[in-house]
Amino acid sequence: MKPTRQDIIEDLQNRVLHNRIPALNDLKLEIGRAEYEDEPIDPYEDVLSPIGFNTCDRCGNIQVSDLGLFWLDSFDWEDGNPTDQAVLKALAEENQYYGAICYDCLNELKKKGKK
Repeated sequence: MKPTRQDIIEDLQNRVLHNRIPALNDLKLEIGRAEYEDEPIDPYEDVLSPIGFNTCDRCGNIQVSDLGLFWLDSFDWEDGNPTDQAVLKALAEENQYYGAICYDCLNELKKKGKK
């Protein structure tokens, strides 16, 4: 008997929680490998969001939404802060929109912007 869609979602969530699926691309591969008969599984709506996870918009790593991601849109950037300005400079150079990034990417952007 094939697992149900919900069984697959719960298995994927468990694997995310135990860091056995570390990135969005890996999650998409696992969803593609799953055999079930029903509507498609959305990585965000069905798997990540219900357990409080999201992905870094820059590298795709899966993180806890509230603790593992730096939300750029809601951050109060300071004009006189050199670190803030370095991050903003690096973001402008990348010319990509990021809503949230992981702290590894944030640190990379800080270094990139200070060069």
